[in-house]
Amino acid sequence: MNYTLVRQREVQQGFFSQHQVTLFTIHLTIGKEQRNLAIISDYMEHTTVFVHCEQKVLTQFIKKNFPLVKKINYVSDGACAHFKNNASILNLIHHKIDFDLDACWTFTATGHGKGAGDGIGAVLKFSARRATLSKNILISNPKDFYEFTQKQQLETARRSNKDIPGVHAFFLESDEIEEAKNFEQQVHYKEFELSMNSNRSAIQRFNIV
Repeated sequence: MNYTLVRQREVQQGFFSQHQVTLFTIHLTIGKEQRNLAIISDYMEHTTVFVHCEQKVLTQFIKKNFPLVKKINYVSDGACAHFKNNASILNLIHHKIDFDLDACWTFTATGHGKGAGDGIGAVLKFSARRATLSKNILISNPKDFYEFTQKQQLETARRSNKDIPGVHAFFLESDEIEEAKNFEQQVHYKEFELSMNSNRSAIQRFNIV
């Protein structure tokens, strides 16, 4: 999901040059424990590579806080742009190699109501919009949005006498995603080339026989 940055006292021209923030939310359930994660980025494309980078952040969080976890079950809708496609399934096949954790994926019906992840995004976007318009807080770029979210969640947890924030915020640079995109394209091309070569060899053997 995206969030459009606004200012309380912006000039009229500001309406035509609004900037956005990419917000990827995760509701994590491990036994009776539950955690909420929000990965904020200045990368505007919702692609499989973007999701793969999000998985890296998620697996690092799980390994740090829940070291006994051995397998992840991803549950999402069937959005074909970044979830339910051949590249995503290829990444799932290599999940153990990439993140040292087994994984499976459960796809739910697309467009059938909102889930916990949507609620996390709604809370963060509402908090930012309310602070921007009522307290004259300036949030002009994705990094500002991340810093505001992290500070606001920590303050809320402290006022509630809790050890952990309600939402763990992370920031993902667009440069990191572009680097992963180039690397993944090279890997996929090599795998495709090897697959084609093996198919040619199989056809040749079949013709010889």
